[in-house]
Amino acid sequence: MASPVPVPAADIAAVYNVSGRFLELRAKGELPSSILPPFFKREEFFGGLRFSLRSFSAGYGKPVQKPFESSFKLPIQLPVDHFNNKSVAVETSLGTWTIPIHYDGLLGSAQGDSNDDAIFGDVLTPINEFLTSDHDLSIRAQIPKTTGNARTSIDPEFNEDYLKLVTSGIFDGAITWTFKWNKIPTGEGENPQFINVTTSIWNGEVGPIARTSRIVQPYIVHFVVLET
Repeated sequence: MASPVPVPAADIAAVYNVSGRFLELRAKGELPSSILPPFFKREEFFGGLRFSLRSFSAGYGKPVQKPFESSFKLPIQLPVDHFNNKSVAVETSLGTWTIPIHYDGLLGSAQGDSNDDAIFGDVLTPINEFLTSDHDLSIRAQIPKTTGNARTSIDPEFNEDYLKLVTSGIFDGAITWTFKWNKIPTGEGENPQFINVTTSIWNGEVGPIARTSRIVQPYIVHFVVLET
């Protein structure tokens, strides 16, 4: 089983590529030769992004320090409202570090954070979808069950310049949206496109006990051409 490795915070970086819409984690330094090159693993975490830097033992013998370099790319659209867009947590055997996110290509600080403690959020692992020029794409989201005064809303967010919502409907406790290309994304940096489905649940209370949770499910929509 892979275990966390001893890498200091200074050897870890997190960079968000704005044009490519992905977060890249990087680690570079030295480790004993008895440790194989480490890898990043995403961990379950609510309200932000958490990873661990792990590796397997390479066997026995007298270890010597050897350089290593590791990277990991996570397709995700940031910033997201009510979500920690400023840093990621990375677990190592030396401790769990808070690594600031550097936004490559974005002026100013990351937006989308909130001081409202009554709102909680999470971003799920993106789902890849593939769409040709003459086909439709259906995305389905389960509608959470609520009781009392609690309310639920589910909304898709997408770039209308490239994607067009054709139909939507509710059946058997789920909502389905059907999309097609409004404009084929063939230009540089246009493919893939993103659809973020946000599920918001308000607990029906007011005042200090009011709580709203928001879960974002990203979809990465790739334009593809089928060979005949």
